[in-house]
Amino acid sequence: MLTKITRTFLEMAKIILVIQSMDFILRVASVDTVHKFVTFNTALIQQLPLIDQRRDALSQQLTKIDADVVCLQEIDSVGSVICTHLTHDQSTTYFEPITKDTFSSWAEENASEVQYIIDSNTSKSRFIVMGDLNNGPAIPDKNIAAHFEGSYNRLIGSGMQSPYVDMTGKPTFAASSAIIDHVMHRGYTAVNSRRILDNDKLVDGDRLSDHYGVEVWLK
Repeated sequence: MLTKITRTFLEMAKIILVIQSMDFILRVASVDTVHKFVTFNTALIQQLPLIDQRRDALSQQLTKIDADVVCLQEIDSVGSVICTHLTHDQSTTYFEPITKDTFSSWAEENASEVQYIIDSNTSKSRFIVMGDLNNGPAIPDKNIAAHFEGSYNRLIGSGMQSPYVDMTGKPTFAASSAIIDHVMHRGYTAVNSRRILDNDKLVDGDRLSDHYGVEVWLK
C-alpha cells in the first residue's frame, strides 16, 4: 500500500496534511495562533475507521487548553498519526510565565516536547509525526542551517526518519534557510518527497504562508 502525505501551511501556520492511500484521503488540519497565550487548535480529520484518538499537552505544567499539544489518532490500515506544532525560537530571552522555572530556553522546551513524543511512542513499531517541529539539521552542501538541531538529532536517534531532509533538502521556512517542517516516520519505507507551494501564491495580496509545503510518499 502506497501512502501519500502532503503537508502545507496556509495563513498563520495553518497546517493541511493529506494522507492518500488507494481509495481514501486522510485530511489532517491544524490552526496555530499566538505562542501559548491563546488556545492552540490541533485536529486530525480523516475518513477511515478510528481505533483510538487523543489530544495531549506537551508540558505537564500546562493544560490542554493553552499548551502546545500533540493530536494523535490510531487509523485503520495506516497506524499512529501525530500532528503537532512545537516551540519555536523567538530569538529572545525565555519568558514563558508558566514554565520559566522548568525551562531556561526555547531550545530546551523544544527538546522536552520532542522527548515527550519519543517516550510516548517507544513501544510502537511504526508511527508518523508531522507538523512544524521547529527543529532541523545543518546540511552544509545544500546551505541548510541548523535549527534546534539537538531536538532533531533526538528524533533521529530514536529511530525516526525525515524523508524530506534526506531526499529533498530545501528550506521549508521562507524567512530562513532551515528545514523545520517535517513528515517524520518510523517503520515505513519512503518512496519520494518534494517541496510544494513554491510559487508564493497570493490571497488578497498576501502570501498563503511563510512556510512551504512538504509532501512525502510512504509505503
